[in-house]
Amino acid sequence: PFQEAKRDVLAHFAKDYFSKLAEEAKGNVSEMARRAGMERAHVRTYLKRHNIDVKQYR
Repeated sequence: PFQEAKRDVLAHFAKDYFSKLAEEAKGNVSEMARRAGMERAHVRTYLKRHNIDVKQYR
């Protein structure tokens, strides 16, 4: 169904986006938030949701 496909696409996009952002910001969550135009807490939520460990980018 459409909703499942949409959820999967968005999840894949978010994981790719935040992984690339972590790489560019060298794992600095504050810098990631600044670049994404988001609050730091929201970035942390996405990182946790998608199992992205910023330590590997430092």
